[in-house]
Amino acid sequence: MSWRLLFFTLLVLAGIATVGGLYTGDWLIEHAPRQANLPNISENDPMPVVGADGTPQLRQPPQPLMSGKLGVPDQVVNVDWHVKADNLSQATTASTVASPATNTPHTNATNSVSSGGSSSQAIRTRPIGAANTASGSGSGWEPAFRREIAACRQLGFFERASCVGDVRERYCGANKAWGKVNDCPAR
Repeated sequence: MSWRLLFFTLLVLAGIATVGGLYTGDWLIEHAPRQANLPNISENDPMPVVGADGTPQLRQPPQPLMSGKLGVPDQVVNVDWHVKADNLSQATTASTVASPATNTPHTNATNSVSSGGSSSQAIRTRPIGAANTASGSGSGWEPAFRREIAACRQLGFFERASCVGDVRERYCGANKAWGKVNDCPAR
């Protein structure tokens, strides 16, 4: 048997299957039931609840409750989203008092990244502070070091590692404290 005859036979069978499928589909469409067979529905059943626009109102689906069970909450919690003016003024004054003066190289770096980069939002960075590192054997630098490490640990996930690394370089490197202080690991 040659390959030509085999391919021709498969092509003819595929054509016959396609035509047969089309005719079978048309026959099924013509002989489909006109009305759905819905058991257990009678004229005496109550009408479904509909809204003002005539659409049926569905029940609220079960959801996890505060007690750990799955169900529908008894009442909807109304949250007062209105921001009071005195809270807003306190927040703005606290943010202006807490933010130290920024260094010009820091602001230039932020501006160049936000204006020239591909992302449309500016990168928010927080200056660590202008703490003087006292080089010498005195331990006056340790409280400032711990304060800045604590401030770094309050930052977000992505900023935290670089902030801690910068503070360690500034304090541990200048005071030769690598491996001698808890937050300065040995190199």
